Amino acid sequence: GQLAEQGVTFRLHLIGSYASRPSAQQILVDAMSSYPALKDRVVEHGRVSDGELENLIASAAICFVLRRDHVAERCSFPTRLVEFLKAGRCVISSNVPDVPHYLTHGGHAILLGQESLEGDADVLKEFFNDPIRTQKLAEAGRKQAEIVFCAKQHTARLIERIASL
Repeated sequence: GQLAEQGVTFRLHLIGSYASRPSAQQILVDAMSSYPALKDRVVEHGRVSDGELENLIASAAICFVLRRDHVAERCSFPTRLVEFLKAGRCVISSNVPDVPHYLTHGGHAILLGQESLEGDADVLKEFFNDPIRTQKLAEAGRKQAEIVFCAKQHTARLIERIASL
């Protein structure tokens, strides 16, 4: 909301079934009433097909992967995170315990929750207003994903380790 009030140009596409939950709907209602400038910038898609998701990712400059700091989230793998990184998109994620194992704030992605909501808004504004910096971060994230999420490399290392036993 702060970004919209500061005149930062963006459109936020909410994808997935989470946005239809009553708790998420209340968050949206509260955000829209607190920040009226958000009204024309938020698009709710709900569940989408794989093709629709690919098109939305392809058209995005930045992708958000927001996760709660909850045992169910910490024990699950952020598959969308990998998809967004592989697509070469700048990723903004919650700084929940598993994500920093893969990505560093400002090195491979933007990890929210570093200091404060206002601090997060300032960081987002910097990236939204600097497409070259955003693209460099996206490229660094894509390269990091190739290293830490490559099934072929992990399989080869596992086979090599088993063979050495």
